[in-house]
Amino acid sequence: MKRNSYLVFTLMAVLALPGCSNDDNEGDPINIGDLILESIIGNWVATKAEFTTTNANPVQSVDVVADGGFCDLTVGPDGRFTLVVRNTSPDPQITTGQFLADGNDINVKFDNDPDNLVLWDFTLSQNSLGIVGPMLYDFENDGTSEEVSANLDFIPS
Repeated sequence: MKRNSYLVFTLMAVLALPGCSNDDNEGDPINIGDLILESIIGNWVATKAEFTTTNANPVQSVDVVADGGFCDLTVGPDGRFTLVVRNTSPDPQITTGQFLADGNDINVKFDNDPDNLVLWDFTLSQNSLGIVGPMLYDFENDGTSEEVSANLDFIPS
């Protein structure tokens, strides 16, 4: 009799287990883009801000931080960002826009070109953020920006 009671109890426990699962997010994939956006909200200071022309001859390249300048990134909860780059010029170059999660990717919508989405690559670790992607940068500080590939490394500020 004890054995039958044990079997009945075990069978009831096994049948009740599926009722304990959390169905709230069933079928909803976890999007890496959303996780990255949540993790980068705040202020960041660059340890490297390298800009390399993509279609200029000759090719120009500069690491603003290595040359004594700075680069700061501020990201809001809605994905809006401000990127401030100051090289040798007293006037910083300011780029604004919004990071938009798209599944496992993050697209960038620049305020100066809102009809185009640009894919940037993000690398996020515990204490650093790496970003690589196309944007505009003014090498000569003459008001004319060139298309560049930006390679940016940040730490929290």
